[in-house]
Amino acid sequence: MAVKLCMLLLQLGACSEPIEWAGQRAISAETLAACPRGEWLSWMAAALKVKLSAPWSEWERAAERALAGDGYGYGDGYGDGYGSGYGYGADLVT
Repeated sequence: MAVKLCMLLLQLGACSEPIEWAGQRAISAETLAACPRGEWLSWMAAALKVKLSAPWSEWERAAERALAGDGYGYGDGYGDGYGSGYGYGADLVT
């Protein structure tokens, strides 16, 4: 998988600190092993719905599902995603 970890973290809704750490690192078993904070891995495992101890192949499949998802990190491929086009009040342009 050649996708950058920061893209996955953005898709999952991670906070800025792990996204900054991810930088240009690829999504890989080596990158996960190099992660400096265990709670980041625990959060990502929960967001991807994999066990923390799962083999890399499960993490990879879960990441692919999340990246193919709807913009909220659920990986189901359905939903509005971001920018549905609805405006309210002062947001409307006439």
